Amino acid sequence: MPNPMNTGHKEYEKVPDLRPGDTDDLWAIGKARDQRIREHAVMTTEIKMLHDRLKWCYFYNAVNYQEDCLILTQEYLRLIKEYDRKNLSNIQRSYPDFEPAKQPIPKPPPPHPQ
Repeated sequence: MPNPMNTGHKEYEKVPDLRPGDTDDLWAIGKARDQRIREHAVMTTEIKMLHDRLKWCYFYNAVNYQEDCLILTQEYLRLIKEYDRKNLSNIQRSYPDFEPAKQPIPKPPPPHPQ
């Protein structure tokens, strides 16, 4: 389907999210993998662009940044949470028994001097 906004980028058809083992169709698995890679790249770029806008907003508004940059901050946090949720679901699907740590893992003690 052609892009109605005509932004110059290529439109790809949506395919279901498949993993090796879900089906024997290697072509479908490859297309699903390519789509995940594209979505990840787009989301990463969106987060970077919004981060740059947020830095500029903080710098430009100085003292009033909490009021003036609130909408950008909320959108940035929403994108970060969505990014984390998608990445965590990939880990859990690849490793079904994976469970995120409830508390940070403590650092090991430093080695004793000899």
